[in-house]
Amino acid sequence: MDKSTLNRRPNPPGWVPPKSGSIYNPYDPTDKRPPQGYPSEFSTPGKMLPSNSIPLSASQYQNMKETMKRFQYSPEPMSELYPGQYKQLRRVYNYSKFYRGVELTSKLSIGAIIVYSLFIHRWNDGYENVFSNFYRAKLRLKYILLGNLSDQETEDLANTKFEKNSKLLNVQPDSFDIKDHENIEFALERPQRKHMISAQRIMQEREERLMRALDIAQSHSKLNSDEIRR
Repeated sequence: MDKSTLNRRPNPPGWVPPKSGSIYNPYDPTDKRPPQGYPSEFSTPGKMLPSNSIPLSASQYQNMKETMKRFQYSPEPMSELYPGQYKQLRRVYNYSKFYRGVELTSKLSIGAIIVYSLFIHRWNDGYENVFSNFYRAKLRLKYILLGNLSDQETEDLANTKFEKNSKLLNVQPDSFDIKDHENIEFALERPQRKHMISAQRIMQEREERLMRALDIAQSHSKLNSDEIRR
């Protein structure tokens, strides 16, 4: 066999590489592939559906993309500083006044909501909550600046319902001698000071809940009476 037949033929001018799956043998002298390729290699793309459906026709964008790829054309302009490379298109002014206004408006809205939630709104009908300290600080500042408060604000600032529940201190047990008691078997069952304080705290919490329920009922009855008068 002649060795010249095993030499690879050079690509002719305007050569377009064949697509994957295309049959082309550059060592076969009888394979006369056109430089631009066979039309079947660059057939119009279509969305392949199952065998029981008809393939959809390609969109205008797909046709244009396929044509640009066939002619090796790119919409990017060539670089003047770097030969053989394309220009990198970048957005020069990407922070317009609209986006700046949206960002400023969102920050102001979030800040206003936080300030209103902490210092202005009266949560939990004036009873103790996580925002009570901020609300009391606002009332004190208002009293210092203006010198007067409304009846409701004065009650909220001075009422004990804003005070935190007093925590039990480490109360030392009562010191007594068991031998001094006549009934030794009942001496240790006598309630001590810490037991009395705990019982008083439980009673106070129950009274506060009852008073709170009474205040809510009175406020609802007052609203209903006002609506009936209207």
